[in-house]
Amino acid sequence: VQAAVLSGLEPGDTVIVARDIHLSAVNAFIMADVKPVFVYPSARETDVPCVVSVQDVASAVALHKKAKAVYLTYPNYYGLCADLNGICAVAHEAGMKVICDAAHAAAFDFSDLLPTAPAPAGCDVWTCSLHKTLGAMNQCAVLNAGVESGLQPEVIQARLNMLQTTSPSY
Repeated sequence: VQAAVLSGLEPGDTVIVARDIHLSAVNAFIMADVKPVFVYPSARETDVPCVVSVQDVASAVALHKKAKAVYLTYPNYYGLCADLNGICAVAHEAGMKVICDAAHAAAFDFSDLLPTAPAPAGCDVWTCSLHKTLGAMNQCAVLNAGVESGLQPEVIQARLNMLQTTSPSY
């Protein structure tokens, strides 16, 4: 998550953030020296925190035209999924990138019965924690970048090298 934020944003940038984020994202915003603008879901149907709608994000994009990205957690910690296709379309229409913490979405690519995966939805950079929903020997996550993201592989690798351990467990 931190490498994704550091790869996609520059100091001083504004990022539109769905409020249901992991602490690692807050830390990433601090490290990247970016300004988060929080978006809360406009609808609440149950006691379970809902996800932001396309309209919630579109309203934030309209208010913050200079924002560089939209940041989402997908699915949220209750398993609910925002309309990722619609949110990516709104963000891209405004020239913004979509950064996605898809920690619990690693399996979404493998079945049409599951929600849309981040790649086909149009996310620019996203993380998947393989140890959460797929088999992994220990803590294991991957950072993915979309083909059309405009992100430079060498920048992504440099950010990963800054943050990863130099003593991995084998």
